[in-house]
Amino acid sequence: MSVVILLSFGFTPIKVLSLGPEDSFFVEQIRPRLAEFPKARELFGLHNDGEAFTDYLSSRFETILIEVDSLESIEPHGPSLELFAEKVQEITGKEVLLEYSDLTIENYTPISETRVDTLIERHRSYREPFDKTAVLYIFYASTDELNDHLLGITHQEDAFIMYKTSIQELTKDVPAVEDEFEYSTLLHEFGHQIGLGHNTDEQCLMFAREGIEEEPQVISSEEDVVVDFCVDELVELEAIKRSL
Repeated sequence: MSVVILLSFGFTPIKVLSLGPEDSFFVEQIRPRLAEFPKARELFGLHNDGEAFTDYLSSRFETILIEVDSLESIEPHGPSLELFAEKVQEITGKEVLLEYSDLTIENYTPISETRVDTLIERHRSYREPFDKTAVLYIFYASTDELNDHLLGITHQEDAFIMYKTSIQELTKDVPAVEDEFEYSTLLHEFGHQIGLGHNTDEQCLMFAREGIEEEPQVISSEEDVVVDFCVDELVELEAIKRSL
């Protein structure tokens, strides 16, 4: 009972503090500790990119379930997702399961951010970890309404959106690299969700690559597609793991 009373009195100030300046003591020191716990993230609305990274990298969970939904006219490419699942398993050391939805979700082309949020809220099955299983959610859409060059973007702390039509458009002159570019985009967005930010090295996966979050890049061959983390990113990832 005392814990319930404490949470009741503490909810509002903690909620307010969690929305404070990024350089505040609470946001830098306390919020990350709260975000380690799925229930706390839900209770206090801690849904920034990467706030569920301990779900994937710590020893608390033994398995990762990747749930995949898509608009009716959009077909996720199995080999890209399977390769991605294998990479997630390699990075995290956990068993990774892929679950494809059989839902029919009305198509929207292009699609607004608000509409995507609504569809994810309506159709997502696994909203938090369960039975030692962490959850990663991927939603395949068509093209973003405001930026038709956007290929992928994170959604809250444990999901991301893939813009399949935009990926196909970017690689239309070299269709042989479409699968690799889809895989690269999947891995880039997962990088954000395990705590990696952008960098300035064009040879690295987490480079703020044109065509992912900004303007379109030119894809002319397989050499233009980065499909793995670079050395610096791997060093950063190991440092994140050691901090747990």
